[in-house]
Amino acid sequence: MSDTLNAPVFPPGRYGRRRDPRPARRGLTTLLAVAVGVVLLALSVTLYQRYGSPDYRPQVVHFQTADDQVTLRFEVHKSNDRPAVCHVRARNQAGAEVGAADVPVSAGNPVTVTYTLKTSGPPVSAEVPVCRAAG
Repeated sequence: MSDTLNAPVFPPGRYGRRRDPRPARRGLTTLLAVAVGVVLLALSVTLYQRYGSPDYRPQVVHFQTADDQVTLRFEVHKSNDRPAVCHVRARNQAGAEVGAADVPVSAGNPVTVTYTLKTSGPPVSAEVPVCRAAG
């Protein structure tokens, strides 16, 4: 049996006219897929450049808070002996950032840095989210 024999028969003019099937738009679909791929690749490269490289691994060893500052000691493990810059920040009880700075790190591997960060309010935590090459 063929599908045309099993197809329902509708009264003419009652349900409007049937549309003819559209030709496949493979070219447009391929073009959109390539465009999305390029955008995602550009986004991933930008985020990688902005948020650091795994070549620099900072670790907070100790921090001590006061009413308007936090003193932290952190260690930076690098894949090379070149200088670096690490971003340090402090947060308050609500989680808002109350202080931040870019701290230079001397050449060597590993390097331990002690830094006092002035804050706009009482801090409860200190962190080093990212380090990158100096310059």
